Amino acid sequence: MTLPDRRALGHHRPTWVAQGDPIFLTICGARRGINQFAREPQWSNLSSAANHLRTQAIWQPILMLAMPDHVHLIVKIPRATGVSMAIRKFKRAASYGNGIHWQPGGFDHRIRSDDSYREKWQYVMANPLRAGLTPDGKAWLFVMTWDLNTNR
Repeated sequence: MTLPDRRALGHHRPTWVAQGDPIFLTICGARRGINQFAREPQWSNLSSAANHLRTQAIWQPILMLAMPDHVHLIVKIPRATGVSMAIRKFKRAASYGNGIHWQPGGFDHRIRSDDSYREKWQYVMANPLRAGLTPDGKAWLFVMTWDLNTNR
């Protein structure tokens, strides 16, 4: 079955939106249905890219989970960086010398409440189980969390 490409959306954040609000991102590979992300060395590159952008203050990652053809993140992105720039920098850093091909843009959704935060977190963490990639109770290998109070 041929899967359609997703439509690219704008990533403008209104000035009235607090920059401390976390953002839920989904970034898809150009080749839908192909495992580009949930394997080594691609996972190592994704992790290194996320950490590199953190040290450069481009974003503060909170959660990242790789599915075979897309990556979910919960991040905080400073207004000065902007969502579009953060996505571009992440894609560039993660795919450098790695053969990853991305769809244009990505999907972003501002998380507005603690309930929404928990809902998105649970959605992301259950994604491998829903997709039949891991049996119930078995940990998914391609997930990373960050403690916002440390530089880990």
